[in-house]
Amino acid sequence: MKSLNAKTGHSKAGLRMEAFTLVETLVVLLISGLLLGIVYASLRAVEHRYRIFLADSRRQAEISSLRTLLQRDSEQARVLTKVGNSLNAECTGYAVEYVFSDSILIRKQQSVTDTFHLVVDSLSFTWHNRPVPEPTGVVDGVSFLVRNNGETYVFGQQKDYDQKTLWEIERPNAVPASGRRQMQE
Repeated sequence: MKSLNAKTGHSKAGLRMEAFTLVETLVVLLISGLLLGIVYASLRAVEHRYRIFLADSRRQAEISSLRTLLQRDSEQARVLTKVGNSLNAECTGYAVEYVFSDSILIRKQQSVTDTFHLVVDSLSFTWHNRPVPEPTGVVDGVSFLVRNNGETYVFGQQKDYDQKTLWEIERPNAVPASGRRQMQE
């Protein structure tokens, strides 16, 4: 029979307490460190993919916004003109200018400037479905390509002019028939 210590109530032979050994503790720390390293690396990979997703989403939003603005400006314009690599939309009460370059497209309307960081390629201006080679002139169509992460987006905007505006564009010094009647009276 074991003798008990009067003060503690434990046997003299069983003073040894149960605990983890130093080697067991080191193995647990090593495994925990490996798991934390794997989790950290995975988190970095997810963060990297999220940044790529965010950049692509911003570019998609830019493309959508550009398409909407170009369509609206073309529809509201009285006349579209080409000046070098720029498209000018003369609207009632304001004007809008689109400046095209290889890696950026700028839209200016009065004091507001929109900058689209898009790769623009194959810019073409047309009048009656024929290219406008001159550096300046009235146009009824503009088309170009936008490249984004290996994908190509086709932009094409056609302006439908009313008959009065066409008459004024094609014969700027001529007086329309309705004006001749008024002059004769």
